Amino acid sequence: MNQEQTMSRASVKNMSKKAKKVLAVSAGIVVGIMAVVYGGVELIHSRQLAARGKTTTGQVLETEDRVRGKFRTHTYYVRVRFQSEGGASIQKNVSVDEDVFLAAQGSSSVKVFYLAEDPAVCAVGETVKLRCGNLLMGIVFLLGAGYLIVFFKAPADMEEAVENIQDSFKTLTKSQFEHAPADPRRFRHLDLAYYDGMQARLEAHGYKHVGDEENLSLRRRTVPRTFIRNLISRDHSTMAMLYHFKPGWMLGVLGAKEAKAIDLESWFSNGCFVCTSNAEMAGKLDSPPEIDALHLPAATTWDMLLETHTRRVGTYLAAHPGIEAVQLSGMPDVRCAQVAQQRIKAEFRKNRGLSKTELERIAGQSSKEVDQLHETLSQRRV
Repeated sequence: MNQEQTMSRASVKNMSKKAKKVLAVSAGIVVGIMAVVYGGVELIHSRQLAARGKTTTGQVLETEDRVRGKFRTHTYYVRVRFQSEGGASIQKNVSVDEDVFLAAQGSSSVKVFYLAEDPAVCAVGETVKLRCGNLLMGIVFLLGAGYLIVFFKAPADMEEAVENIQDSFKTLTKSQFEHAPADPRRFRHLDLAYYDGMQARLEAHGYKHVGDEENLSLRRRTVPRTFIRNLISRDHSTMAMLYHFKPGWMLGVLGAKEAKAIDLESWFSNGCFVCTSNAEMAGKLDSPPEIDALHLPAATTWDMLLETHTRRVGTYLAAHPGIEAVQLSGMPDVRCAQVAQQRIKAEFRKNRGLSKTELERIAGQSSKEVDQLHETLSQRRV
């Protein structure tokens, strides 16, 4: 079997594992919610019947013992007909305990409790028992789904971890992204007040808003969409990009965190960039030599970012006599700069891959598993 066949089978196998995880979480949530809702109503009705239920004698029409599953679980039902005090004839299949079921099998009549305002809400037996079984079952399902969500981010095995990283790596090696103008009104799930407030602060420092756009190449069905607000400094030398990233539930269970970020970037006549950002997580990956990037903590204030970037640009120009900042006049220039930068990043990743140090930063520690992961990824690139 050749390497392509082996990788194809491994990919199918890991897709199946991921699908099973998603299915288990989804099923647990859906079944849990349904059981909690049904069980909650059932508990409320049983308490109402016990507190103020009317009583009458009902005729036993049928008894049924339903057996389900490999554990042969029994659910007992008694179908009764009774008449409410208002004269309505009610026929209902009522879930009962085993003792009531056995008693009904040997009798033609049973005691019935019902609500005067809604006789269809009824119970059978000598007393009304509080019914909370379905509610407890729903809680158990939701707890189980919660457990799976917490541990969902842990790959089933090394092969799945490799597949996950390779999928992400494809995005890093795209030489160009596709963008389109964005209407903020279509992004109500984002903190639009953050965009507007930060824009106002930057404009007070001479920046000009030149456009909002969405990176279409990063669209995923499991990730809420986001957009980038672009501004240019007074001297036309620096781009400011504002964005609010929301991971959604799927990436959330995988460990991704929400972020409100500011990227400041300057492009120079030698094709290089100086970038300053508070997108802290992006700093786990190395930057190409042509991109002098500094990723500060997420809590870094916007004014500190501006001050730091201005200082770094001055330092870069002093170290490179004859080099000038490329002048940016509008959105076409910003997009041109972003295309040039992405080409640099893509080429760097294609040649470099992911280093062991980067994997250790992403994992938050060094370990034998990270060493093995790096070795497997390196072999796959050969």
